[in-house]
Amino acid sequence: ASAIASGNGGEVIFWADEATQFYGNISARGGLMLGDGGFVEVSGKESLLYQGVVDVSSVLGESGTLLLDPENIVIFNGAGQPNDGDLSADSEIFFGDAPVGGTSNISEDILENTAGNIVLEATNNIEIQDLLDGELTLTPGGSIRFAADNQFSMVDRSDVIVTSGSDITIIADSIQAGNILADGPAGIVPGDIFLNTPTASGGDIEVGALRSIFINNDPTITSDGGAISVISDGNIT
Repeated sequence: ASAIASGNGGEVIFWADEATQFYGNISARGGLMLGDGGFVEVSGKESLLYQGVVDVSSVLGESGTLLLDPENIVIFNGAGQPNDGDLSADSEIFFGDAPVGGTSNISEDILENTAGNIVLEATNNIEIQDLLDGELTLTPGGSIRFAADNQFSMVDRSDVIVTSGSDITIIADSIQAGNILADGPAGIVPGDIFLNTPTASGGDIEVGALRSIFINNDPTITSDGGAISVISDGNIT
Protein backbone atom coordinates (compact mmCIF):
# COMPACT_ATOMS: atom_id res chain seq x y z
CA ALA A 1 0.00 0.00 0.00
CA SER A 2 2.98 2.30 -0.61
CA ALA A 3 3.01 5.39 -2.80
CA ILE A 4 5.67 5.49 -5.52
CA ALA A 5 6.86 8.93 -6.67
CA SER A 6 4.39 11.07 -4.73
CA GLY A 7 1.38 10.53 -2.49
CA ASN A 8 0.64 9.18 0.95
CA GLY A 9 0.94 5.59 2.05
CA GLY A 10 -2.34 3.72 2.26
CA GLU A 11 -4.18 1.94 5.08
CA VAL A 12 -3.76 -1.75 5.94
CA ILE A 13 -5.77 -3.46 8.72
CA PHE A 14 -5.61 -7.03 10.00
CA TRP A 15 -8.19 -7.61 12.74
CA ALA A 16 -9.52 -10.77 14.40
CA ASP A 17 -12.15 -11.05 17.12
CA GLU A 18 -10.10 -13.88 18.64
CA ALA A 19 -6.37 -14.35 17.82
CA THR A 20 -4.10 -12.82 15.19
CA GLN A 21 -0.73 -14.33 14.27
CA PHE A 22 1.30 -12.09 11.97
CA TYR A 23 4.59 -13.21 10.38
CA GLY A 24 4.49 -11.16 7.18
CA ASN A 25 5.57 -7.81 5.79
CA ILE A 26 3.41 -4.71 5.36
CA SER A 27 4.60 -1.66 3.47
CA ALA A 28 2.65 1.62 3.50
CA ARG A 29 5.42 4.12 2.76
CA GLY A 30 5.07 7.68 1.56
CA GLY A 31 6.23 8.63 -1.92
CA LEU A 32 9.91 9.15 -2.66
CA MET A 33 9.41 12.79 -3.62
CA LEU A 34 6.27 13.72 -1.68
CA GLY A 35 3.86 12.17 0.80
CA ASP A 36 3.42 10.86 4.33
CA GLY A 37 3.59 7.31 5.63
CA GLY A 38 0.36 5.36 5.92
CA PHE A 39 -1.56 3.61 8.71
CA VAL A 40 -1.19 -0.06 9.68
CA GLU A 41 -3.16 -1.91 12.37
CA VAL A 42 -2.40 -5.49 13.38
CA SER A 43 -4.80 -6.51 16.15
CA GLY A 44 -6.31 -9.50 17.87
CA LYS A 45 -9.12 -8.76 20.30
CA GLU A 46 -8.09 -11.63 22.57
CA SER A 47 -4.42 -12.20 21.67
CA LEU A 48 -1.78 -11.09 19.21
CA LEU A 49 1.40 -12.80 18.04
CA TYR A 50 3.37 -10.27 16.02
CA GLN A 51 6.59 -11.44 14.35
CA GLY A 52 6.52 -9.50 11.11
CA VAL A 53 7.87 -6.26 9.71
CA VAL A 54 5.89 -3.06 9.12
CA ASP A 55 7.24 -0.03 7.23
CA VAL A 56 5.26 3.21 7.42
CA SER A 57 8.24 5.50 6.80
CA SER A 58 8.49 8.55 4.59
CA VAL A 59 11.55 10.05 2.91
CA LEU A 60 10.39 13.67 2.94
CA GLY A 61 7.00 13.63 4.69
CA GLU A 62 5.65 12.63 8.08
CA SER A 63 6.05 9.08 9.37
CA GLY A 64 2.96 6.92 9.45
CA THR A 65 1.44 4.96 12.35
CA LEU A 66 1.64 1.34 13.51
CA LEU A 67 -1.17 0.25 15.88
CA LEU A 68 -1.10 -2.95 17.93
CA ASP A 69 -4.27 -3.62 19.93
CA PRO A 70 -4.58 -6.84 22.03
CA GLU A 71 -6.11 -7.35 25.48
CA ASN A 72 -2.87 -7.06 27.49
CA ILE A 73 0.62 -5.90 26.51
CA VAL A 74 3.81 -6.82 28.38
CA ILE A 75 7.09 -5.26 27.24
CA PHE A 76 10.01 -7.52 28.11
CA ASN A 77 13.68 -6.73 28.58
CA GLY A 78 15.91 -6.98 25.49
CA ALA A 79 15.10 -9.34 22.64
CA GLY A 80 15.36 -12.67 24.41
CA GLN A 81 11.84 -13.93 23.87
CA PRO A 82 11.28 -17.62 23.06
CA ASN A 83 10.15 -17.04 19.47
CA ASP A 84 12.86 -14.54 18.50
CA GLY A 85 14.73 -17.38 16.77
CA ASP A 86 11.84 -17.86 14.36
CA LEU A 87 12.70 -14.57 12.67
CA SER A 88 15.01 -14.26 9.70
CA ALA A 89 18.57 -13.30 10.55
CA ASP A 90 18.33 -9.85 8.97
CA SER A 91 15.03 -8.87 10.60
CA GLU A 92 15.15 -5.85 12.86
CA ILE A 93 11.93 -6.67 14.69
CA PHE A 94 11.68 -9.11 17.57
CA PHE A 95 8.46 -10.02 19.31
CA GLY A 96 7.79 -12.47 22.08
CA ASP A 97 6.22 -15.82 22.63
CA ALA A 98 2.72 -16.71 21.51
CA PRO A 99 0.22 -14.81 23.66
CA VAL A 100 -1.32 -16.67 26.55
CA GLY A 101 -4.52 -15.51 28.20
CA GLY A 102 -4.93 -12.58 25.86
CA THR A 103 -1.45 -11.15 26.45
CA SER A 104 0.93 -9.90 23.78
CA ASN A 105 4.60 -10.16 24.81
CA ILE A 106 6.69 -7.51 23.07
CA SER A 107 10.46 -7.23 23.20
CA GLU A 108 12.09 -3.98 24.25
CA ASP A 109 14.16 -4.07 21.04
CA ILE A 110 11.14 -3.74 18.75
CA LEU A 111 10.11 -0.47 20.31
CA GLU A 112 13.65 0.88 20.28
CA ASN A 113 14.21 0.02 16.60
CA THR A 114 10.84 1.04 15.15
CA ALA A 115 10.72 4.48 13.54
CA GLY A 116 7.50 6.43 13.11
CA ASN A 117 4.43 6.74 15.29
CA ILE A 118 3.75 3.75 17.54
CA VAL A 119 0.40 3.19 19.23
CA LEU A 120 0.07 0.44 21.83
CA GLU A 121 -3.50 0.01 23.02
CA ALA A 122 -4.77 -2.64 25.42
CA THR A 123 -8.30 -3.31 26.58
CA ASN A 124 -6.86 -4.25 29.99
CA ASN A 125 -3.24 -3.60 31.10
CA ILE A 126 0.11 -2.44 29.71
CA GLU A 127 3.20 -3.41 31.70
CA ILE A 128 6.88 -2.61 31.13
CA GLN A 129 8.93 -5.21 32.97
CA ASP A 130 12.27 -4.56 34.69
CA LEU A 131 14.75 -3.50 31.97
CA LEU A 132 18.32 -4.76 32.37
CA ASP A 133 19.86 -1.59 30.94
CA GLY A 134 17.35 0.60 32.79
CA GLU A 135 16.21 2.41 29.63
CA LEU A 136 13.64 2.13 26.88
CA THR A 137 15.22 4.44 24.28
CA LEU A 138 13.07 5.27 21.26
CA THR A 139 14.13 6.11 17.72
CA PRO A 140 13.80 9.86 16.97
CA GLY A 141 11.28 11.19 14.50
CA GLY A 142 7.94 9.81 15.61
CA SER A 143 5.78 9.49 18.72
CA ILE A 144 4.58 6.80 21.08
CA ARG A 145 1.17 6.40 22.68
CA PHE A 146 0.29 3.92 25.43
CA ALA A 147 -3.43 3.54 26.11
CA ALA A 148 -4.83 0.99 28.57
CA ASP A 149 -8.44 0.67 29.70
CA ASN A 150 -7.19 -0.43 33.13
CA GLN A 151 -3.55 0.11 34.24
CA PHE A 152 -0.22 1.25 32.81
CA SER A 153 2.73 0.23 34.97
CA MET A 154 6.52 0.04 34.99
CA VAL A 155 7.75 -2.74 37.30
CA ASP A 156 11.04 -0.98 38.13
CA ARG A 157 10.16 2.60 38.94
CA SER A 158 13.81 3.63 38.51
CA ASP A 159 13.73 2.68 34.81
CA VAL A 160 13.63 5.47 32.23
CA ILE A 161 11.69 5.98 29.00
CA VAL A 162 13.93 8.10 26.74
CA THR A 163 11.88 9.44 23.84
CA SER A 164 14.80 11.04 21.93
CA GLY A 165 12.66 14.09 21.25
CA SER A 166 9.49 12.16 20.37
CA ASP A 167 6.15 12.97 21.99
CA ILE A 168 4.87 10.45 24.54
CA THR A 169 1.29 9.96 25.70
CA ILE A 170 0.16 7.60 28.47
CA ILE A 171 -3.57 7.24 29.10
CA ALA A 172 -4.95 4.69 31.58
CA ASP A 173 -7.33 4.42 34.51
CA SER A 174 -4.23 4.34 36.72
CA ILE A 175 -0.60 5.07 35.89
CA GLN A 176 2.51 3.87 37.74
CA ALA A 177 5.46 5.11 35.70
CA GLY A 178 9.16 5.57 36.26
CA ASN A 179 11.16 8.43 34.77
CA ILE A 180 10.34 9.97 31.38
CA LEU A 181 12.85 12.08 29.46
CA ALA A 182 11.67 13.72 26.23
CA ASP A 183 14.83 15.78 25.72
CA GLY A 184 15.83 16.75 22.19
CA PRO A 185 19.49 15.71 21.73
CA ALA A 186 21.80 16.78 18.90
CA GLY A 187 19.57 19.54 17.58
CA ILE A 188 16.31 17.59 17.80
CA VAL A 189 13.34 19.57 19.12
CA PRO A 190 12.24 18.14 22.50
CA GLY A 191 9.03 16.17 22.71
CA ASP A 192 5.89 16.67 24.75
CA ILE A 193 4.88 14.50 27.72
CA PHE A 194 1.17 13.87 28.42
CA LEU A 195 -0.08 11.64 31.25
CA ASN A 196 -3.80 11.36 31.91
CA THR A 197 -6.28 9.28 33.90
CA PRO A 198 -9.71 9.93 32.36
CA THR A 199 -12.47 11.76 34.18
CA ALA A 200 -14.55 9.51 36.46
CA SER A 201 -11.87 6.79 36.55
CA GLY A 202 -10.73 7.94 40.00
CA GLY A 203 -7.28 6.68 39.10
CA ASP A 204 -4.02 7.94 40.55
CA ILE A 205 -0.82 8.88 38.73
CA GLU A 206 2.52 7.94 40.28
CA VAL A 207 5.54 9.04 38.26
CA GLY A 208 9.24 9.78 38.70
CA ALA A 209 11.24 12.52 36.98
CA LEU A 210 9.75 14.28 33.95
CA ARG A 211 12.00 16.36 31.68
CA SER A 212 11.82 17.85 28.20
CA ILE A 213 14.70 20.21 27.40
CA PHE A 214 16.66 21.14 24.30
CA ILE A 215 20.23 19.79 24.37
CA ASN A 216 22.63 21.31 21.83
CA ASN A 217 26.18 22.65 21.96
CA ASP A 218 25.65 24.87 18.91
CA PRO A 219 24.60 28.35 20.15
CA THR A 220 23.21 29.25 16.69
CA ILE A 221 20.46 26.63 17.02
CA THR A 222 17.72 27.23 19.55
CA SER A 223 14.45 25.60 20.53
CA ASP A 224 11.74 25.92 23.12
CA GLY A 225 11.40 23.23 25.75
CA GLY A 226 8.67 20.63 25.46
CA ALA A 227 5.27 20.69 27.15
CA ILE A 228 4.57 18.50 30.19
CA SER A 229 0.98 17.77 31.23
CA VAL A 230 -0.04 15.45 34.09
CA ILE A 231 -3.80 15.29 34.59
CA SER A 232 -5.42 12.93 37.08
CA ASP A 233 -8.97 12.25 38.21
CA GLY A 234 -7.43 10.98 41.44
CA ASN A 235 -4.09 11.83 43.07
CA ILE A 236 -0.68 12.73 41.62
CA THR A 237 2.47 11.55 43.38
